[in-house]
Parts: sequence; structure tokens; C-alpha cells
Amino acid sequence: MRKLFPLTLAILAAAPAAYSSVVLYSNFGPSGNAYNAGGWVVNNLNHVAMGFNVSSASPLLEIKVPVFWTGPLSGQLPSQPLLIELLGPYPAGQQTPNTPPAVLESWTVNPSGVSGSASVQHLSSLLQPLLDPQQRYFVRMTSAGLPEVFQWAWNINNQGKTGTVFETSNGYGFAPNNASPTLEVLGGDASSVPEPASAVLIGVGLLAGFWRAAAGSLDVHRQR
Repeated sequence: MRKLFPLTLAILAAAPAAYSSVVLYSNFGPSGNAYNAGGWVVNNLNHVAMGFNVSSASPLLEIKVPVFWTGPLSGQLPSQPLLIELLGPYPAGQQTPNTPPAVLESWTVNPSGVSGSASVQHLSSLLQPLLDPQQRYFVRMTSAGLPEVFQWAWNINNQGKTGTVFETSNGYGFAPNNASPTLEVLGGDASSVPEPASAVLIGVGLLAGFWRAAAGSLDVHRQR
């Protein structure tokens, strides 16, 4: 019985906040015409990044990006996965990420989970870093060791948005007039999180329920 109270508090403390999602940044088109067929190439020589600013302060919930791959033979999978990283924060207006970048979170996309045609990857955030509208962030794609005969590709947008960062052995470059990759960033709506007082009441209610259940079990045991 003595272990129940601290264990319940630990469960309450570890429970993640429940948010409803809100779009913080997007250059996706409408459903059925969300992005262009072409894309920026990613392999061992070419890395691609895109900078963005969020519309409001919010914890990150999800990043959505359309990607595909091509190879020398039909159906032949790339030999290396695609690494996607969220970099930042950087000063507002910065066009290229610093080196070495600050990696806030990363995801690995395996070739077996992606077809040769574009598919949107839903990258859920486990760390939920807080994004600041006064700062700038970058999503970067790399595939270390992938031969040039293979290509991962990040689909470009069809909404007329421009500005893309590319990285070669010579370092970062910025193409301000080139179509940028397609990206959507979802954050948590802070208004959907219970007020501290409400959270305390919920916790007290849960504790009371556990206490009554445990007391009932103890009474039954004693009656035997």
C-alpha cells in the first residue's frame, strides 16, 4: 500500500502532455495536388536543407516531407537509408545552417518503407522541442555513403515557394530562386493542455481511485 502513492505520482509526472495539432509552417498544396513530381537529389555528394520559421511558439509534434528514390535498376533499393534532421535554432533570417549544426531531433527513413514514387513521411517527434517564432530552423536530408547511381529525392513544392540550401564538398550554398522542397511542420496547441489546477484535480482524482481500489482489495484479503 505504501508503494502505491509514489508510484502513481511517478506515472503522472511521466505522462506526456496531450496536445491538439496546429500547422506551424507548410508549403504543401491541396489534397491530390500536394507537391511536384520532381525533387532535390540526396546522396553521398549532395545534401539538401530547407529553412523555415514557425508561426507561433509551440512544441514540435510532427514533420511531414514527401520523398522518393531512384536506382540503376527498376525496383533496386538504395543501399543506404535517408537521414532527416531538425537543426537549430539559429538567428532569424539566417539562410544556411552553421557547421557543425545543432541537431534537435533526427529520424531515419529506410528504403523498404518508401516506394520509387513519392510518399509523404510522417516524422513524429518524441522529444517535442519547443520551437520559437523568433528563431530559424532547418530540416536537412543526407544519405552518407550512398553511391551516385542511387538517388534519394525530396519533392519540390508546387506553391511557388523558393529558397533551398544545398551542401557539397565545398560547403553550404543557397539557391534563393530555386523551388524549395515540400515541408509541413505541426506543433501542439498549448490551449489544449489542461491548466495546472485542472491537472492537479485530475491527479487527485486518479489517486483517490487507486486508493479506494487498493483499500477494497485489502478488505477482501482480511475477510478471508
